[in-house]
Amino acid sequence: MSSSSLPESLYIFYFDISSDLAHFRDIFNHSFFRTLLAPPRTTVLGIIGAMLGYNEEDTITKLTNIYIGIKILSLNGYAKDIMTAINQKPEGGRTPVMRTLLVNPSYRIFIGAKDEKQIEYIREGALAPKYPLYLGISDCLAYIKNISSISNVNAISANNFNCVIPMATNIGYDYYIKDNNKMIFAPEIVKTVYSFVPTPKGKKPDRYIDLLMFHNCEVKLEKNIRAYPDDVGEPICLI
Repeated sequence: MSSSSLPESLYIFYFDISSDLAHFRDIFNHSFFRTLLAPPRTTVLGIIGAMLGYNEEDTITKLTNIYIGIKILSLNGYAKDIMTAINQKPEGGRTPVMRTLLVNPSYRIFIGAKDEKQIEYIREGALAPKYPLYLGISDCLAYIKNISSISNVNAISANNFNCVIPMATNIGYDYYIKDNNKMIFAPEIVKTVYSFVPTPKGKKPDRYIDLLMFHNCEVKLEKNIRAYPDDVGEPICLI
């Protein structure tokens, strides 16, 4: 999605979500179960679906017009564990695989839509979720706090960001470290699923998007893109 295709204004609210551990699998890495630094768009839509009591198909079909933004508030490093996965070789069975986990992650999730009533409905779900919430996998039970009010926010043009950024193929960037005394997660562009489609055999990836993820850094893009200011004026990318 091009940032220029984003609406001139959106109804937006945010909440903070945290857990002891998180795992957002990089589905394009097959040597081990590597985690992304932050939840991709489809994972956030899954969290919204759980809040509202949606099944998988409803989550896919009823939230297509939702925009999401992600800011990493804190990360305390990585942990590793061993799990078993289905062996893709002809002999079948299961095989041990290393998995990386994020330690004490916390995120600020921004939810936007052009329909104010839809945003009000989602915010009600955040206040009283229908199902348990997880950060990636069911082992990582999550809790939310700091649920904001809803604001009608006009888009701005910006190039300095502290949030997950959708990346076009022709845009460069630079970054600086914010605090050398804290753990640094340098910017990395990762390919993620933007949306799924339901099929008789389950969900199937429909579209993809490259995201720039980082923490304890500030990124400056070579050119401005459309964003939305939060309640203190900091630009947030919506996807």
